[in-house]
Amino acid sequence: MGQQYKQASDIYSLGVIATEISTGRRAFDGIPFDDYFALSVVGGSRPKCLGPDCYIKLAMKCMDEDVNKRPTATGIIEIITHWLDEMDQENDSEIKKQFLEADKIKSETIKQIHPQEMYTSKIYDTKKISYNLSKSISEIEIPNE
Repeated sequence: MGQQYKQASDIYSLGVIATEISTGRRAFDGIPFDDYFALSVVGGSRPKCLGPDCYIKLAMKCMDEDVNKRPTATGIIEIITHWLDEMDQENDSEIKKQFLEADKIKSETIKQIHPQEMYTSKIYDTKKISYNLSKSISEIEIPNE
């Protein structure tokens, strides 16, 4: 928090986009994008992802809390290239079966959007978030809705 931008942020964003592609819904749909939301993401909350296990694992790895455990862009390209090679094969590989089965699943359409949702970049006061993270849970003031 409060650190300089790193390429790992782009990898995280790719993971979020992967969840949106798999569900047909925006990440964290229906959740207000406020300081408490930011705290929950810092605390490990991630959007739901559907699809083949290998796809879900890659999306979650892209959003790993530890930026050093996230794949590189080159690593992601290698993984996706492997999947595409498997799909091009005439044999029914496990990966091919998983992707074909996932194609049959239809996602819900996007429903009502919460008024505090925001789908553009937003600057958060990371000092405030860091301060809240340093407090015990019982000390954090949660507003009544």
